[in-house]
Parts: sequence; structure tokens; C-alpha cells
Amino acid sequence: MYFKYCIVVLIFFFAVQILKSQNMEQYFQENNDFSILLPTNAVVSTNAIGNGYTETFVVKNNDGVFKYVLIVTKADSDGNKFHNLLTNDFKESYLENCSCQILESNEIEYKNIKSLQFEIIVNSKDQKLAGCSDNIISGQYLYNLVYLTTASNYAIWVQEYNEIANSLLINSD
Repeated sequence: MYFKYCIVVLIFFFAVQILKSQNMEQYFQENNDFSILLPTNAVVSTNAIGNGYTETFVVKNNDGVFKYVLIVTKADSDGNKFHNLLTNDFKESYLENCSCQILESNEIEYKNIKSLQFEIIVNSKDQKLAGCSDNIISGQYLYNLVYLTTASNYAIWVQEYNEIANSLLINSD
């Protein structure tokens, strides 16, 4: 028994060291609705929307150059189209609100959640942004996790996004 305990402690120690070497840390949302692994230099801002919120995380490299933005949104899904994400109604509703183009739609299973993921393109005035939008139902809420970066950097940072999405824990109601 002692040997198994030592193995668990060692594994935990090495996992923490790996995370520190990647400059990542666990972020806990203020109301403890979710936690997610984020780069330590992520700049966080929160905005209330209806019965939910949007938390935006801007991530830059060590030189201060933009890498990507992550946006976590929590919206009350009671009484609207959000109970079944696989319907055309949901996709149309998403398109009405995102100012984006959906390139592809897939059901994704991350470590802790199942998601309907849209690969998206956003055309802004200055540049084209590419990313993913993961849509998750938990209890009566719709959570949306969006990753956006410049189109030229999408492939560079998408693996880091997948690691972040795999770390997402939602505390269900």
C-alpha cells in the first residue's frame, strides 16, 4: 500500500513539474462553475450577460505578441433551442450571433466533456481569424468555449487549445 501511495505522489509531482515547465496553471471561475488549465500569462476579463457571463482570456507569448484568445460563455439554456445541439435550429442560432462562418461541425469527446465543435472563420476588418467553438450542455446551461487566433497561426496553437479543452471541468447544476 505504501508503495502505491509513493507512486501516486511521484506521478502527481511530475505532472505538476510538467505543467510548471509549460507555464500553465489551473484557473477557477469565480463562482466555481468551471475550472480550466491556462497559460500563466493569460489576461482575464469577465462580463455579465443575462443569467450567465463571458470570461475572456487573452494569451500572448513572452514577448507580448498575441497568440490566441479563449472565450468561455455560460448562458441559460432553459426555454430555448439549446437542449439539442445537433439540430439545424442550434446551428442557425449560433450563426446569427457569432459573426462567423462555420467550416465544419463535429462531435468531440474531450477528457471530461462531450462537445459539438464548430471550426470557424471570423473575418475582421484587419485580418482573418480561425478557431474552434466547443458547445457543451451542462444542467440547464449552455457553455461555449471559443479559441480564436490569426488564420496563419491556427495550426501552431490548436494543440495547446486541445490540451486546455481537455482540462475543462464544469460543475453541473
